[in-house]
Amino acid sequence: MWNALWMALQPIVSLPTGYVVGHEALVRGPADSPLATPAGIFAEARNTGAEALVEAKCRQLAIAALFDRLPAGQTLFLNVDLTLPNIPLDPLGRSLDSGRIAVEISERTPIFRGSAALAQIAAWRGAGYRIVLDDYGAGYASLGMAITVHPHILKLDRDLIADVDHDSFRYDVLRSMVAMWHDKHVKVLAEGIETPEELAALMTLGVDYGQGYLLGHPAREVVVGTIPGWDRLAARSSPATAFSLSSPLKRLLQWTDADQAAWWRYGPALHAIQQTFRNSARPLLSSVLPEGSAAEDALLEQYGTLLAQDPRLPEVREKARQLGRGHIRTGLSPSWYAILYNLYFQAYHEVQLQRPDIELPPLPMFRRRWLWDLAETLDAYDDSLLSQLGELTHRVADLTQLAYQDALTGLPNRRGLEHAWERHAAHAPLEPGALLILDVDDFKNVAEQQGPQSGDAVLRAIGQRLSEHFPEPFLVARVGGDEFGLWLPGLLHIREFKPALRRATAATTAAHGLTLSGGVAWYPRQNTRFQELFFQANRALRVAKTHGKQSVVDSHSNRRYRLGDLNSTLSEESPVS
Repeated sequence: MWNALWMALQPIVSLPTGYVVGHEALVRGPADSPLATPAGIFAEARNTGAEALVEAKCRQLAIAALFDRLPAGQTLFLNVDLTLPNIPLDPLGRSLDSGRIAVEISERTPIFRGSAALAQIAAWRGAGYRIVLDDYGAGYASLGMAITVHPHILKLDRDLIADVDHDSFRYDVLRSMVAMWHDKHVKVLAEGIETPEELAALMTLGVDYGQGYLLGHPAREVVVGTIPGWDRLAARSSPATAFSLSSPLKRLLQWTDADQAAWWRYGPALHAIQQTFRNSARPLLSSVLPEGSAAEDALLEQYGTLLAQDPRLPEVREKARQLGRGHIRTGLSPSWYAILYNLYFQAYHEVQLQRPDIELPPLPMFRRRWLWDLAETLDAYDDSLLSQLGELTHRVADLTQLAYQDALTGLPNRRGLEHAWERHAAHAPLEPGALLILDVDDFKNVAEQQGPQSGDAVLRAIGQRLSEHFPEPFLVARVGGDEFGLWLPGLLHIREFKPALRRATAATTAAHGLTLSGGVAWYPRQNTRFQELFFQANRALRVAKTHGKQSVVDSHSNRRYRLGDLNSTLSEESPVS
């Protein structure tokens, strides 16, 4: 009966972008049978003493899904039960790409210092697999276990995120939790997302990845790129996005007579919120408003008036538009709406904690009402923003070019390389890649013998040659002096860029009599931070220069690949120290 099992795949989504970064493999059985669900499958396995057999079968099916169904660049999230030892990740013994597998540790597994389970996790981590602590907040998956395991990704249990959109205590706890794990360079994944309101709260909290029926059901088919309907879902879920969509937003909010009747019943709470808001906003406004306290009071009074009245009335809508124009007159940018929006919700939570005797409006209702007001006030910005947009775009483009481009070669500089890497990591955070740093051997001799202008011409030619041999999606940058940095997304081994590097090196030698040395580091196998990867690649480059130049050193395997014989392939030498 175990041969009837199959693997459904549920997408794991980057919440900032809606991009599918991977899929979790979830076992299924024949429909309308006791094995239709994972609970039924594992219950039957326990009853028949087949737990190890079923665990091995599940891993085999999941790895098969990786080979047969997942596109390049996506990660397989593979659940394992460490209470069943001595089962390989792939029982069939196939060669696995560790950079594409995230091992999910089950909450059923007690893990403590010195345990065999912790030793197995350490071995997987050392081999380049990412470690995911599943169901954080349930079972054994506690804070103590998270500290012991130190995962790459922490997966929040559904019980932690349920109702986060209107449970202020839960929201504040999760905010602290997310900030703490981000400080330790641990990504946070929320599972079981079911409503747009939950998604909005989690996006506001800065949760990195999401999973749940709202984003995609488990299915035989995989999802590639951005999840279907993400633009619509993000507009509905993200206040920051919704600010620029005032008309669709107002249709979504649907402020009704019943809403307004209920709103007026919360008069004491609204007054307390407004007072708290004024106390928080005044110091901020005083730092930017040249007119002083009179302008502050007038602006804050307008906010209070809007909050208390029916937003559908023409005179109230006009007041909201006057408020928007008032922001323009006082020189406040649109970003102040986001700041004041956050202050209003901070005031809501402060009143909730400090005044338990006051009945507050439900948080979703409060959010809908405040967004309605924001939509109206933002309408007043449209004409002004459109008239200035062209000029602003050109200015930003000029500044960006100065900040991220190398003036000599026209290539990105080190800052531009880092910026491109960060965009890739945000868009496809689990796609592997190589950071290669190349140095022109003995370049100082060119400058000394032929003069600085000749040296500049040589660097421009080498940069152009590298760009020709490493076209998009690869990126070539000049990172300083005679060093070039290359970001090579999707690559996992030196042999994958060997031919292009050999041709570029041969052309450099033929044109200028110069050779290249290099060092390479691997994302995310070695690190997920650009500065650390750059340091590792640069250190490997120094090792290559020390051991005779004309070679590339892999900082992960600590092996040197010789570039001396340009008519043959890269040849692997012994490990270097």
